[in-house]
Amino acid sequence: MASNPAAGVTCQANGGKVSGSGRSCRHRSESESDVGPTVKSLSRLCSRDEDERAAALEELSQGVVSTLGLDRRGSARLGKDTLLHLLRLSRSCPLEDVRGRATKLLRTAQEQGVEVPRALATGPSAFIHAKQMLKEGPDQDILIESFLSLGRVDHVTMVMALHPAYLSCFLRTQHALLELDGPLPRHWRHYIAVTAAARHHCSYLVQQHSAGFLEAGGEESWLSGLEHAPTKLRSLQTLNKLLAHRPWLITQQHIEELVCPGAEPRWSLAELIHAVVLMAQAHSLCSFVWGCGLNPEPDHIRWLYLSTSITWSPSS
Repeated sequence: MASNPAAGVTCQANGGKVSGSGRSCRHRSESESDVGPTVKSLSRLCSRDEDERAAALEELSQGVVSTLGLDRRGSARLGKDTLLHLLRLSRSCPLEDVRGRATKLLRTAQEQGVEVPRALATGPSAFIHAKQMLKEGPDQDILIESFLSLGRVDHVTMVMALHPAYLSCFLRTQHALLELDGPLPRHWRHYIAVTAAARHHCSYLVQQHSAGFLEAGGEESWLSGLEHAPTKLRSLQTLNKLLAHRPWLITQQHIEELVCPGAEPRWSLAELIHAVVLMAQAHSLCSFVWGCGLNPEPDHIRWLYLSTSITWSPSS
């Protein structure tokens, strides 16, 4: 099973490997300005309108060509974020035209001497090849719907799409837990999922939810360790540990310590129920990730430095 995010991506320039570690890739991406296609043009690839999607593809191509300097001298280089976005599209987009164009653009960039990230794994799972999941068939509809709705198809979705009915229920559940109105703010939801996944050393989910946490407006310092998070979130960790490893030891007292008058900080019953369901969902999903041998996402390398500092041992 490929469980080390650092092994997920390397970089190529003119066909040769030039990067050794995830951390060095991260520093390069921070030192370079991310120039190239705009976020707007990339997001339009998820349009349900085929004409708009075709126009977005053309705009994407022109943006890459322009940035690479194929139409003028003295152009800047493509930024790491754009390259990782293209890599993800080339490997997991269920729309063949988008996937093919992204592959072509990456090839063009590499021919121009750009260090193009290359995912070392052959597919989303160590046990199932990507071609089996992206081939035409009944599973494609739900993958396309996921791409159009979420802007990406992650490895969990690709593997789970082998059971479309289950995936449909799973996606609705995830959306309800993480996105719909509820007692907990969105960035807290992702942070709770990070701490739950960390109990099982599941770097895949830690990195997925770290990205979601930051996108929801969370403070990056919280990802350096629990001591940087609010006291109220830290107070969940005994319950998190027991839920993850010995749930039969949970008693009424553990709940009272969090919700009863005098508890400091005090959780409302609605908040605690939401937090417990988030932790239980993340714990169970860790088993799916490990059991299916899910490989790191192409852009997980960006979150490597965050996940290593927030993983605790089961005995802590």
